[in-house]
Amino acid sequence: MRSWLFICMCGMALSGVAQLVTANLPERIDTAEHYLFYLHDRILQEQGVSAVSDEHGTYEYMKILHTFASNGFHVISQPRDKGTTVSGYARRTANQILTLLQNEVPDSKISVIGAGMGAEIAVEVAQIVKEPSVSYVFMGLCDPKVLIRYQTLRGEIYGRFLSIFDVADSCGSCRELFLPLAAGSIYHEVVLSKGMGEGLYYKPLIEWVRPAMYWAVHKELPELISQTSDSLRNEVKKK
Repeated sequence: MRSWLFICMCGMALSGVAQLVTANLPERIDTAEHYLFYLHDRILQEQGVSAVSDEHGTYEYMKILHTFASNGFHVISQPRDKGTTVSGYARRTANQILTLLQNEVPDSKISVIGAGMGAEIAVEVAQIVKEPSVSYVFMGLCDPKVLIRYQTLRGEIYGRFLSIFDVADSCGSCRELFLPLAAGSIYHEVVLSKGMGEGLYYKPLIEWVRPAMYWAVHKELPELISQTSDSLRNEVKKK
């Protein structure tokens, strides 16, 4: 895998210092940082960082990373090599999270955001780590094949889970995957009406970025907008 480092000097929302995007954990782990793992979709694994979909356009990977870093997160992400498996990369990411926990980083300061294949990886990370206070955001996850593949994990996936999906995406609600919840875990979802399908997460759009960041920091969203669908407000206001 390639090793690279992107330094973002503009984000000071969480820790008050220059923020980073790194491919791996830093040599010196700062327990005051909020570590955010971003796991991209399969198209980057196949095409690289300049990936372009005929249907959805450019996957703005670096802009997505910059957006999180500029809001104060220490982002850990890298383009995966072709042929990387979901389970193999999940073990790698889970080991990084376990290393942070062993170095006394609070579980409340660890978040995982996955899109498409990256969301599948995030599910397996949660199953390995088993820490209910680590937050996870999934986008473009729950199509019928994924629900069947992970049905044996129901009740064994620990964390604070937020699913975000577009009404035009073939991947819909993840309730069937996460309910019943494992002990200490929570699940919510945000349903957006952009009409973009999986193209929603190709760009750092405020409609998904804002609730994802709020969830990462607060582990909750302020208020429900629909008791019938359990959808959550997509314009999240700070407390």
